[in-house]
Amino acid sequence: MNLAPIIARLVAECPEFFSIESATGINTIEREGYPTAGVHPLSERPDGGTMVAGCIKQEVVVDFAVIIAAHAMEPTTGLDPLDDARKSISAALLGYKRPEWLDAIEFVAGDIVAIESAKTLWRDVYRTKILIEAPITRVTS
Repeated sequence: MNLAPIIARLVAECPEFFSIESATGINTIEREGYPTAGVHPLSERPDGGTMVAGCIKQEVVVDFAVIIAAHAMEPTTGLDPLDDARKSISAALLGYKRPEWLDAIEFVAGDIVAIESAKTLWRDVYRTKILIEAPITRVTS
């Protein structure tokens, strides 16, 4: 799945983030300021398919993750930058649907990646469904 539209959506809808980009590793989302986020693919799996004249069309469930790096919770004020960052990402993604997708984005799960003294890394998993198609080719001898 092309994640560029998701990254563009997050950049447009989450201006409080210092950076939002494709995550090629944890280090790519750890920049000079927080919060930051990295988007990366997780899995694709078929969810049915049909053959029509000379073509196969297949629905594909796509899971992708957003890794968020945020400051740790402030014990004196109770402010939770991670929670605020997660809410912002969720507001931008939940229900978002591009015309070429079959389903709107939904939340799947979230889990901790790492906790350090000054920051927390968290991963939220989202899901959508796309349609892929290709011509049926015949092998000739």
